[in-house]
Amino acid sequence: MKVALGDIAQFFGLAEDVSPVIKYNLDFATEVQIVIYSVNASVVATLFDGHQPAGNYSITWNGRDDKGRKLPSGDYVAEVRIGKN
Repeated sequence: MKVALGDIAQFFGLAEDVSPVIKYNLDFATEVQIVIYSVNASVVATLFDGHQPAGNYSITWNGRDDKGRKLPSGDYVAEVRIGKN
């Protein structure tokens, strides 16, 4: 059996998951925008911006900004904006 070093580190709390899954549900078709913020409230990435039909959704953030640069480990906040922004 092989176990990746990153899996061991995460198990012991020594590594952070930088690819969180954001889940949301829409009861009706509407405009949706999914934004990632740094701890100083700066927008670092927009994951989705458009119209979606009713349904269940999930999107995974890859830990990168809008220019594709990998961001440092740390705390980030995801916001799902539903309706006219």
